[in-house]
Amino acid sequence: MADRSCVDYLLNAPTLAAKGNFLIALRDINENTEVTDPLAGYVELPNPLHVREYA
Repeated sequence: MADRSCVDYLLNAPTLAAKGNFLIALRDINENTEVTDPLAGYVELPNPLHVREYA
């Protein structure tokens, strides 16, 4: 049986983490030498696939 955890996450998570390359470039940050936390360049975005249930 196939593992559906990735698909379930994509459909059910209200937000998704995306790499903020534009922000890093705009701030003129060199990711290889100036970033101590590799997750600092990620931003949370609304998940367009998330289906909201309304009562």
